[in-house]
Amino acid sequence: MALRYALIYVVVATLWVVLSDRVLALLRFPDDVELVLSSIKGVGFVLVTALLLLVFGLRYFRRLEASQERYTRLFENAAEGLTIFRVLRDRAGVVADLELVDINPTQLERTGIERGRAVGTRLSRPDDLDERTRTYLDVVASAAHSGAPVRSELHVEADDAYEILEAYPIGRDRWALSALDVSGVRRAERALRRQEEDIRRAYVDVLDVVTGGNLILLTEEELSAELGAPLGEARRFAAPRDLAAARAAIVAAAVERFPDWAAATDLRAPVGEALVNALRHAGGGSYQVFARGDALQVLVRDEGPGIDFRMLPRATLRGFSTASSLGMGFTIMLQGCARVLLSTRPGRTSLVLEFTGAPVRSDALDDVTLGAP
Repeated sequence: MALRYALIYVVVATLWVVLSDRVLALLRFPDDVELVLSSIKGVGFVLVTALLLLVFGLRYFRRLEASQERYTRLFENAAEGLTIFRVLRDRAGVVADLELVDINPTQLERTGIERGRAVGTRLSRPDDLDERTRTYLDVVASAAHSGAPVRSELHVEADDAYEILEAYPIGRDRWALSALDVSGVRRAERALRRQEEDIRRAYVDVLDVVTGGNLILLTEEELSAELGAPLGEARRFAAPRDLAAARAAIVAAAVERFPDWAAATDLRAPVGEALVNALRHAGGGSYQVFARGDALQVLVRDEGPGIDFRMLPRATLRGFSTASSLGMGFTIMLQGCARVLLSTRPGRTSLVLEFTGAPVRSDALDDVTLGAP
């Protein structure tokens, strides 16, 4: 805007000087008359210049006033809390302190402090600050030192409140801090996690009773704690042609580690079902072999949609199929393994087939039929 105004002034002034001089030269007035006219021309130039400056100044200040009014309305009525800070520097230009210079009504209501008490608060005097305001100053100080916007999340334990904080520059040594209250969202997430955990625990008990302890539903951390020593690196599979090689590799590792019983144990059918399920529902995954005491463990992991907790009893017991024989596949795994450990959530399912070489009792499974036989 300043450049545009300067260019307009240059054009008008140049035209005035050039045209007025040429007009005087063409008219060829006597010297005394030309002197008077030159003075009038100079005064006219001053008046025109003053008029231009007046017009430009009025337009600028009107725009500035309108901009300030819009800023004030936005600042005062913003749904999120807004706080303005001024950076104080030492003689070397290094950030030395931070001062709170303004705070909007939303943030005043949220913090429960008065504007007069909040304005003028400094980072160098932390004893007078509550937890929330002290965190605000720390976040803005970090941003001011780095010179880049900073985004973080604040949990105020005293109020059980959660805020998304974002500090960003708004002018020379001026920084704004936006605080968006997400307490409702975080509480809803906590409630949902508790509900999911309650559902998981209920299904743990149900599946334990129905399968006689053969199928155990665990969290990812609990499942990892159940794994023994690895007998090799994890390997990927992503196509049907990879399944035969995967089964052969698993059997070879089992025979090498447990030569007394692995060769005579049907490992291929349960392992094959686990691999096929991962390929069918997630486009592939990985497998890895472990040994825990006298037990062989085969971990099959994928990054698919997971199994809905509400569908687990039907998805894991004989006679029901959520998609392409998923239910029958689990029945084969349960009947061929000493234990099946399962951890599932959206984006990750981990299945551990555990073999011991001892005969597997499937009496409980034989009595269970859900859906069509």
